[in-house]
Amino acid sequence: MSDLEAAAVFLAAHAHDVGHPGTNNRYQVSAQTSLGNKYGANATLEAYSADLGQELLDKHQMLSNIDPCDRLMVLSVFRSSILGTDMAQHYTTSAALRHLPADFYIQDYPPKRPGRTQVNGDHAHALSLPALILHAADISGPCRQDVAMWLTRSLAVTREFIYQGDCERKNGLAITESFNRDVLLAEGLDGFKRREIEFTKGLVLPYYRDVERVWNGIAPLRAAIEENLQQWEQLDRDSLSRMWSAIFV
Repeated sequence: MSDLEAAAVFLAAHAHDVGHPGTNNRYQVSAQTSLGNKYGANATLEAYSADLGQELLDKHQMLSNIDPCDRLMVLSVFRSSILGTDMAQHYTTSAALRHLPADFYIQDYPPKRPGRTQVNGDHAHALSLPALILHAADISGPCRQDVAMWLTRSLAVTREFIYQGDCERKNGLAITESFNRDVLLAEGLDGFKRREIEFTKGLVLPYYRDVERVWNGIAPLRAAIEENLQQWEQLDRDSLSRMWSAIFV
């Protein structure tokens, strides 16, 4: 990537969830929230974070000392990278990666950029290396330094899922099974472990492998995921049980 692209995705990483209310895109639309009504069903919260993130960049004059044309380019990469974290695009993105030549982003990037686009309002998202990297970062829990850090993060995410399930119940909406506190409590720690492994093996690890085929800079993180998957049984179950119980309070 160019220096400006690297700077743009660095800023996008900080801003990609800014303003996130703790419930997902589907909930925003189903509950007819103000954000759901404004942004619609396509990358609802990602578009909101991109807008709010740009407001913050402008407020703090983060891009005030660069050429206006460069500023527009940074903002374009900033926005497209954030829109690329929309999980609804995940499998489409993975399928598109498999049609690219091996080492595409090493040999042919940036002169050649795939032309596939996704649109939210009048904002286009392209399949670009910054967007791929930010999406990888967004689902990077399983490649943390060790499995304990991964699980601590996953428990925090599960707490957010439970919050959404409670919101769905309160608003008379169908409760998402994986967000239902009663289901999760019944499944217990073993169910949490099963869901984490299924998510990692079925979604995260395949994506990292798809990215690695076209950009091998992600290889160490892919290896970390595989190593963490082997470390589950070494965790202190009593400590993990206490952490698990705390997320339902």
